[in-house]
Amino acid sequence: MTDTKTSRKKKALDLDVKFQIVAAVDLGQKSKKDIAAEFGIPKSTLSTILKQRETILSKCQSSEFNTARKRIRSFEFQDVDDALFLWFKSARNKNIALSGPLLMQKADELAAKLGHVNFKANNAWVERFKQRRGIISKAMHGESAAVDHLVVDNLLTSQLPNYLAVFHPKDIFNADETGLFYKLVPQRTLQLKGEQCHGGKKSKDRITLLVTANMTSTEKLKLLVIGKSAKPRCFKNVRSLPVDYRSNKKAWMTGALFTEWVKDLDKSMKRQKRKILLLVDNCPAHPKVSGLTSITLAFLPPNTTSKIQPMDQGIIANVKVNYRREMMSDIIKAFDSQQEHSVSILTAINTAHRAWRHVTSSCIVNCFAKGGFKSAACSESSDDEDDSTPLANLQTVWNELVRAMPVPDGVTLEDYLTADERFVITEQLTDDDIVSEIIGKRDGHSDSEPEDDTQEPPEQPMPTAVETHKALETVRLFFQSKGDIRLPVFDSIADIDSALEVMRPTLSKQTTISDYVTKRD
Repeated sequence: MTDTKTSRKKKALDLDVKFQIVAAVDLGQKSKKDIAAEFGIPKSTLSTILKQRETILSKCQSSEFNTARKRIRSFEFQDVDDALFLWFKSARNKNIALSGPLLMQKADELAAKLGHVNFKANNAWVERFKQRRGIISKAMHGESAAVDHLVVDNLLTSQLPNYLAVFHPKDIFNADETGLFYKLVPQRTLQLKGEQCHGGKKSKDRITLLVTANMTSTEKLKLLVIGKSAKPRCFKNVRSLPVDYRSNKKAWMTGALFTEWVKDLDKSMKRQKRKILLLVDNCPAHPKVSGLTSITLAFLPPNTTSKIQPMDQGIIANVKVNYRREMMSDIIKAFDSQQEHSVSILTAINTAHRAWRHVTSSCIVNCFAKGGFKSAACSESSDDEDDSTPLANLQTVWNELVRAMPVPDGVTLEDYLTADERFVITEQLTDDDIVSEIIGKRDGHSDSEPEDDTQEPPEQPMPTAVETHKALETVRLFFQSKGDIRLPVFDSIADIDSALEVMRPTLSKQTTISDYVTKRD
């Protein structure tokens, strides 16, 4: 009689499957016994996989590791491997034709800059590098920027069902950056039309927004705004912002900022006792982030984001259209009151916050669905309501603006809305940048504090408590004098009134003798 233990064929699991097992255990919805039975493995194998949990999550959270591999092995010159892959991703983003000999040459150059005088790349090393990183041969022969429909189909038919099997749609998030020339007026549109902005003078008036929402549209996370100035003058006396604000000298997303943001989000989800999936595109500014406990990072394949990334299906376009609508309204109001129109970084932050709030739930759900992310949990959204390109309702505002101020011939509303679509929003890595980042990770160094920018307008005087209460009463009376005003408007005013009452002991310290005299009068 044959021993079943000796006749049982050992099952080799790739990292994708091990990740699904770990995620299923972390969710806590099934017993370990049931999970082992579901994946057809003995409980001893499950225990072994769970002991490797941190390593499995670290590798699977990164776009820099081939999850089809069945073993995780350490190897010499890890820093050279990491540096070459950063360069590889940057080169692919620029559509540079790549080959084995070119990779060998670049590996040798980066190794020398990292201090490895005895390193010498050869064909075997490059092949192992490609296997470790999951790089297929066709990507090494002059990759084009065309969308690979086979890769898209594989994601939607294979990977996405796995995600939905592990995560509830409300726990599936997508994040993406967009650039915004926050001071842009129609007169300057022709200066930017068709150009790609990397830096220089134009970067002084630009910010980068990181926009994040979940698949069911029930959570729109606070915007991350990246500006050029660390301490704008208009921030004086400002202690709270409706967004998270960070800065660097080029106002773009960097690997360090992305890592900080992801770790902060991970802490937030841990406090909520949640496990979420965060989908981002594959670019040098989105590195792997180790040590995450509540977030699983999933990287979209290169050159597919225009087809499958929800943010690129209309969500970000909505944010920018809403921002431009607010900007045009502000220009018209300034013109009507014969005042100068000016925009500070603080004004831009508040406007961007309002623009993000105005993006509807149906828009978010529909854009996820357009990218292929569909679920019964999102079926309550109206498929008939398509507001992914809300241009028609802006034409009236545009016509009013054109009548109020001169707009150059040839500049259309669409030109104005899309003037910054070629904005470079993530770091463009040089060899020195790559080496510096790798050495920083290896030695535990952090980025230096950016210099201050003094180009912003001076700060506005902060209103006193009495002035704030009077302003709120003015707003209340204004709406009460109008007809057909919906209840939520008065609810919002009441909420502000309540917040001021809670803060009254603190705010009262800001009042002056003249305030009390004014109040008695």
